[in-house]
Amino acid sequence: MTKSIWIVFLIDFAVGGISACSVTSQCPAFNNNYDYPSGLIFVDFEEKVGSQINPERGWYKYTEVFASDHEAGNTDDLLDLATLTSWRDVEGVSLIYRIVVLDAYKEQASIPSSFIATLSNDFDVARQAQMKLVARFAYTDRCVLDADGECSQPYGDGHKANMLKHIQDLSTFINENTDVVAFWEAGWIGIWGEQYYTDEFGDPLSALYKDDTCELPVDPVWIDRRQVFWKFFDVVPSDRNIQLRYVHQMPMIFDPVDSLPLTDSEAFVPTNAKSRIGHHNDCFLRDNFDLGTYCSVEAEKAYLEKQSKFTAVGGETCGGQNM
Repeated sequence: MTKSIWIVFLIDFAVGGISACSVTSQCPAFNNNYDYPSGLIFVDFEEKVGSQINPERGWYKYTEVFASDHEAGNTDDLLDLATLTSWRDVEGVSLIYRIVVLDAYKEQASIPSSFIATLSNDFDVARQAQMKLVARFAYTDRCVLDADGECSQPYGDGHKANMLKHIQDLSTFINENTDVVAFWEAGWIGIWGEQYYTDEFGDPLSALYKDDTCELPVDPVWIDRRQVFWKFFDVVPSDRNIQLRYVHQMPMIFDPVDSLPLTDSEAFVPTNAKSRIGHHNDCFLRDNFDLGTYCSVEAEKAYLEKQSKFTAVGGETCGGQNM
């Protein structure tokens, strides 16, 4: 699948490379007449001018890995160190988008340890390349278009009971690799894990809105959606953000619904769940509503403006003539 990817912002500035010295005589930039406490290690910075690679910002490369390939013995979709090194050193890219498609295990109650080991090795390649991942789990990336241009049913995403078990199966893997993940996307539900075209979590339109009024519904499927999200949220380490696909989901994921965005005093508090919830817009600039990303555009953008002051925002575009 070919996708156009965005995140944002490369800044030109001067930074330092660090060299350590253990005694003040080796650090001429320091005041050697000062009586420094013993045991300090001094550093001297050398200026480096130009565009610097920010480890968790900028454009990213889109990649996928399929459980079905693992079961077939196909390793073509695993990360390659030489390729990643080139992306970083030649193209200045420090982020990899990594969607893990659990297609072979949708009907299974557990994920084989062999596949989890494969994922661990895969993420370690990113670590060796000094890159970070934007990661998501899904069960399918297959969309068969109908006559109206919509994905046709059955969509092929997973079952809630298995999702909850699979999240638990992956909990150790997720925690052991938190250092190489910039942030997680909520995923799991729907084609591509985008939480829209889903067989078991409500019709995309009725589950999200009442008619065309953009009101947030009280719908039984939100009980199931919340169970999956909070199970995943509890497994992901508290220093990582989790991004939701649709802005209206950000207040709806709470029970009771929390319609207020983060305040300064609430931000960066690991025990405050809202401070870890970000957003990924997967149809950025597609049209005025970003192909369903927004319904009540002004209100939702006002909410996102405040929430995104403190949480991770990214995404991709999905094409279109009016971009």
